[in-house]
Amino acid sequence: MDVDIIDKDIITELSKLDLVHLAIAECYDMQSLMDAMRENFKDICRVLDVKSIQCTIDFSTETFLAQPMNMHFVIYETEGPEFDNFCRTHRTPSGESVQVEISYLTRTPTEEQLLKGKSICELVFLSVSRVRIATNLEDALNKDMVTGMPNTRAFYNYGEKLFRDYSIADYCVLALNISNFKFVNQTVPFVVGTSVLIKYAHKLLSFMKADEFATRAGGDNFNIVVKKENLEEFLENVKSIPIDIKDGNMRVHFDLTCYIGVCTVETRMSIQVAVENATSAMTLAKNTPHSPVVFYTDEIGEKQHHANRVRAGFQKGIENHEFIAYYQPKVNLITQEIIGMEALVRWEKDGAILNPGQFVGILENSRSIMELDMYMLKQVCRDIKRWESMGIKIPRISVNLSRRNLQNENIVDEIAAILDEYHVDYKYVEIEVTETVDNDEFKNLADFIKKMKQRGIKVSIDDFGTGYSSLNLLRSLDADVLKIDRSFINLPSFSETDELLVRSIVNLAKAYNMEVITEGVETNGQIKFLLEVGCRNVQGYFFDKPLTKEIVTERLKLGRYNKQYDLE
Repeated sequence: MDVDIIDKDIITELSKLDLVHLAIAECYDMQSLMDAMRENFKDICRVLDVKSIQCTIDFSTETFLAQPMNMHFVIYETEGPEFDNFCRTHRTPSGESVQVEISYLTRTPTEEQLLKGKSICELVFLSVSRVRIATNLEDALNKDMVTGMPNTRAFYNYGEKLFRDYSIADYCVLALNISNFKFVNQTVPFVVGTSVLIKYAHKLLSFMKADEFATRAGGDNFNIVVKKENLEEFLENVKSIPIDIKDGNMRVHFDLTCYIGVCTVETRMSIQVAVENATSAMTLAKNTPHSPVVFYTDEIGEKQHHANRVRAGFQKGIENHEFIAYYQPKVNLITQEIIGMEALVRWEKDGAILNPGQFVGILENSRSIMELDMYMLKQVCRDIKRWESMGIKIPRISVNLSRRNLQNENIVDEIAAILDEYHVDYKYVEIEVTETVDNDEFKNLADFIKKMKQRGIKVSIDDFGTGYSSLNLLRSLDADVLKIDRSFINLPSFSETDELLVRSIVNLAKAYNMEVITEGVETNGQIKFLLEVGCRNVQGYFFDKPLTKEIVTERLKLGRYNKQYDLE
């Protein structure tokens, strides 16, 4: 507010008005303020022959779509003709325009009537301004500033009230994540993407029944409290939400689906625990194909506790050298010579040996997996130098690299720097990456392979055949080695179609000058099948499980196996 526009005489007159009993200091919302003014202005308005006092607040600067553009209040009105009027317009500190209009029953108001009328206008403005400041402070504390929804603080306060009232067991708590919202942000400008998020939030609010609550938990995540009897209807409503946005000449339409974790709240379960449980279930939903809604169970809770323990213990495990390399040989079926090995991580934790399946997937959700990749590469380099000093013939050793590391534009330099630090000949190391189905990851993978080829470091593609980009991989990526996924041979028997498919992959890979190896080989039948389709190199339990450094050292000294095949 610009104080200079208020006459000093009016400020003086304000102090003379008999309005001290107006308890506006206790009004924290606009409606209660106007009600108080209606009650307290009646007498003075009659004395001054006032016909009406009206207040209009313009919220055109507000960003919340849920906020009306203006509010109009009649503070005082009586019967009779209007002979004179004037209005005052000011802007509040938070940006709203406030217009107060006063009209008189008197044809020619006296100077006192006019001065006191102006004083009333200024008092209305000052009161509105104070309440708007209080309201904005409350909004800052309890509203999400992007969507206008209640924020997490307000959500937990509401949940704690339900807990205190012993009514929380009547509800389910949901954790909701919009599916692939990054596609929206990649498709439209940021401001339009924000509008999509806001509209989605308001659609969620429109599905809320009485005594239900929703909040934006950050990004494209929401937490929701829904009554148990309304859960099925709510889940149906949010299964797919259409969003239409018009921005200038741009019109966009999205059908947004979501992942949801549901915690069926039990008596005396706190809102914090319920949200944690729902979030655990939602995380599982995101990683479970064709299951967009997952209900929390004790088994999920145990998995979450295990994940928390893994994340909490990772750094200590690195510092204490608890992660060790096991090696699984790769074998030529014709000569049974060890032609390579894959380094596989194990975690010696609390007297037990944890397999990769118990911790790698958890670490892949954070930068920890990147640190583990480099840790393992260094350990393999140390083992190579040890075998070299023993005069052992060393086959090429593959070391796994996570997809997350492919986002590091300096990763090739870092790999080469480690090999150089340990003075390891590049011919002894092969970096193994997993086939990808994401376009952005595919670009990263292609760039990585190109740079690795320039350095003279070999790259293998693991789990080939598990993604839709498989044939594109053969055509577009200049990898050195192709590892056929175990799913192609993990069959009770092999049909002509199976043989044709695998033979085609082998021949295509060879046409692109790629080495081919099949993983997961365990039986004589699989070996017979692979020999028939022309795949000579294998890896699997038929020859050996992953071995400790000490045992594999003895295998390397022999250099080959002497297994008997039953190819009948």
